[in-house]
Amino acid sequence: YFLLVLEKMCALLYGCCLIVLMAVASAQLTPAEVERRRREDLVLFPMYPTSVPHFPVRKDPYSDKGEPVVRGRFDLINGIPAATPVPHGKQFTIAEFKKRLQCSVSEPALDELYGTMSLMLLDPPTKETFEMIALWAETRCANQGSDWSACHRLLPNFKNKQYPAEFNMHKNFGWTFQMLRIIKGELYHDWPWGIERIGKYNGITAMFAPLAMVVNLLTDVKDSVFLFGAEKGYLPWTFNIAHITMAGALGDFNSATNSIVWPWEQEFNKELDIYTKVMHERFSNFSQPVLREITGTVPWENKKNTRAAFYASFDNSRWVIMEVAARHPDLFEFSLNDIYMLFCWRSDCKVQGWGPQDYPKLRAEALLSEPTLPGYKLLNYTHNPPLHYNPNAYKYVVVPLGMAGMSTSSRLLYLLAHCECVVLLVTSHLQYFISPRLVPWVHYVPIAASGADVAAKVRYLKQHDDVAKQIAQNGYNFGQSYLRLEDYLCYAASTVEALGNVMEGTTALEPFNPINMFF
Repeated sequence: YFLLVLEKMCALLYGCCLIVLMAVASAQLTPAEVERRRREDLVLFPMYPTSVPHFPVRKDPYSDKGEPVVRGRFDLINGIPAATPVPHGKQFTIAEFKKRLQCSVSEPALDELYGTMSLMLLDPPTKETFEMIALWAETRCANQGSDWSACHRLLPNFKNKQYPAEFNMHKNFGWTFQMLRIIKGELYHDWPWGIERIGKYNGITAMFAPLAMVVNLLTDVKDSVFLFGAEKGYLPWTFNIAHITMAGALGDFNSATNSIVWPWEQEFNKELDIYTKVMHERFSNFSQPVLREITGTVPWENKKNTRAAFYASFDNSRWVIMEVAARHPDLFEFSLNDIYMLFCWRSDCKVQGWGPQDYPKLRAEALLSEPTLPGYKLLNYTHNPPLHYNPNAYKYVVVPLGMAGMSTSSRLLYLLAHCECVVLLVTSHLQYFISPRLVPWVHYVPIAASGADVAAKVRYLKQHDDVAKQIAQNGYNFGQSYLRLEDYLCYAASTVEALGNVMEGTTALEPFNPINMFF
């Protein structure tokens, strides 16, 4: 027992020594780091703006008074719409709904990102189009959308009920989708064959909620059919049908897929929670002081300005940006939520595939031998972030690329709507439903896809507080303009309106085996 206690005390003492050594090492910049930063100032800083234009809150387009849009408009449509059908629930036309909620006149994401509507107008979808997409989803009969002969050979078999007994597409939710229809103002699941193999979806998740709310409320929604996806858009570009997904398109399909980017369900849930709390606890007072109190947002002058907040799960697509943050403790308050396996991103690394069992040994080597070797720094950041981490208390918040580099980040919308901070966003081909409206160095600070420039930009913002403050205010004004809870439903209404207009009169509207989502 004595030896066991002694061993634990030694381990604790060793850990304390490591922490002390790290603190001493990070308290003073090395000559090499000083020189590197001098070169950053020389090469990179001239590329960054010294002033930023003001972005005002969007004006109500349905009024000639020039007043800005506001939160708390749902009273004008008798409350937040129900996500499930209710008696006499359909009360407003699309036009009246948009006017009362002060919706934007247009939603550029419906076509500007991937030409979604333009493709369907160019080559209208047919009933066979949806038969082929269902066949491809179950068999992957085509090679990246380039050869469909195998699919055409299989199609008669499936029409004759010669298909697998088990429907396995929904086993991995991130790579799946559902075929949904709007028929006479109601939502249906559909599939060309064997729909009884598909498990019944019970209830409405936050992902479906905006869609269900507007369909159940509006009186003039036209029929349409579309694929409602999960986190990744991965359909071959040759399908000229709408695929609604929560992230931008994946991989090689990023410029040619027919996707409609949908808001993240986490973000919609957060906005719904905030709205409900203000309604119940603050008597519908949506003023900035009340919202700050509800969300824990700190005014700019009182925010933490010493370091940028960066808390995220480890992922290979985030390797470089996480390494940069870990190597600059004076610039980042940085922590990893978890680490499964670390891989060094440099070609001269001698160690690959570090597992958890290697961490103690590698931590010691990092401090005692090569403390600057890329990758070793990250080994000291395997703890969880503070339990009460609040991004709204920081001046600068880093938003990395989505997991595996195949999706967007679910935190951006909330930060723009409520943080009143500078969002440092890793940019890529992946898109959000607000992407066409976002302007770099106006609403956010763009970070390279690798994230290698994040330290330089944090230093620049710290040295140019007037620029940082204006970007933070612009981002917040953007959130008040396009990220109210009302705006989520506005986007859903515009989506079903556009789909109905594009598909009107096409054979794609002929149903297969529709099942009502609610009954």
